Amino acid sequence: MLCGGRSTRMGKDKAFVLLEGVTLARRTADVMASAGCSPVVLTGRQPELNNLGLPVIADAATDFFHPLLGVAAVLHSATTHLVLFAPCDVINLHPAHLKPLLMHNGPCVATQNGQNHPLVCVISTDQAPRAVEFAHKGRSVRDFVHALPAVQVPQPSLNDANAPYDLPR
Repeated sequence: MLCGGRSTRMGKDKAFVLLEGVTLARRTADVMASAGCSPVVLTGRQPELNNLGLPVIADAATDFFHPLLGVAAVLHSATTHLVLFAPCDVINLHPAHLKPLLMHNGPCVATQNGQNHPLVCVISTDQAPRAVEFAHKGRSVRDFVHALPAVQVPQPSLNDANAPYDLPR
């Protein structure tokens, strides 16, 4: 699970934002586990991630942030050929969103209503060097997953919480 963003629009680390009394990172981890993912691993640079009771893989310590650095760190450490990724800030993520990706049995990206959700995807471990290259060149995650097969995931639409007003009240 990707937890390494700067959370500038949210104003605080999204991984630790509480929704219905549970951190966004814990909520997403529980959804991933319910979908059949094991182990669920967090990636980010924050030492506080170690307090969530899940394995943590630190992304590359550099002077810049890019989600593909977390992707690459996990791909380098993976014990399986394929890795499912989801960001911690998809506030309505459900196992039903992830199961079609897992059943695809190959690299893919989630799509709904013709729109890809580039950080909800399955990536093969051999793409780790490419992820680092894209990050260092400043290329987007959308570009990184562009050629992957798009797998339709069910409604409701995936909603990211990028700012406080994105959270349910």
